[in-house]
Amino acid sequence: MHYTGTSLQFTKTADPEMSLTKSVKVIWYDESRVKEEDVGKIFTVNFYREVDGVKTLVETRKVPAGSLAGSYNTNNAPDSWKYIDCEWKDKDPYFITVDHDNYEIVYTATRAQTLMEMEYYDTVNKEWVVELWAVNAGDVPEVPDNSSDEYMKLTSWHATYGVPFGFEKMYKYAGDKLRAIDSGCRKDYYTSGQPTDKPLYKVTGNTQRAASENFYFNHHSDYQKVALHFSANYDRALMNVTYNYYNYAGDKKSTTVKTPYGTRPEFFLSCWPYGKKFIGYSPD
Repeated sequence: MHYTGTSLQFTKTADPEMSLTKSVKVIWYDESRVKEEDVGKIFTVNFYREVDGVKTLVETRKVPAGSLAGSYNTNNAPDSWKYIDCEWKDKDPYFITVDHDNYEIVYTATRAQTLMEMEYYDTVNKEWVVELWAVNAGDVPEVPDNSSDEYMKLTSWHATYGVPFGFEKMYKYAGDKLRAIDSGCRKDYYTSGQPTDKPLYKVTGNTQRAASENFYFNHHSDYQKVALHFSANYDRALMNVTYNYYNYAGDKKSTTVKTPYGTRPEFFLSCWPYGKKFIGYSPD
């Protein structure tokens, strides 16, 4: 039914058969927004998040044909805490008219990253290291291949929260293994675009404490951005250390004691022969 007048009015007589009033269903539609054959239909709108060219469906909704898709908050999308820099690929869906079924609306996003610190013993170079890693939010960092051997057996990781988790969690115990960053981390500490297959850099020390202090004092700005600190715990192999010596009577003696790998042996004798000087240890 089409009507082009300024008003629409009917009259009614006493005779029902002569009545000019009729009941009809009228749907008004805007030809610029929807086709006539689609009037009254319900269309599906699919919202997608696109990361590195890969689209993931995050929400589906139903709207009348020709209606606006409506507003959508990307922060409410599944796993939204893993992503930053979200932008609509076309325009905000609040201003998009849905003119066909299975309408696709896409926004682009970047995978968020956070900084993590790994403190462990490098079994290849025989030194303690602290490495700074960029890890994708939600991913579990990999254990370095050179962090364990038969002499220094890695048993667990002592994990503590860093500054990005807020004052209430800062430096509190977080677990005994490598773990993923979760939604509790503040987004303003996120970064992106960093390599995740190698550390950003590392510092070293001849002891675990020396390496840790090297990172804390010489890279304090980065230290404040670390979301999780991981410190390796080890079972050290016991090494045989043999002491060859003479007693006060001048008799030659030999004693073997167990000493943890990587530690300096403590001279087990309370004293040595009068007038003699302890020189040191043989290379083996």
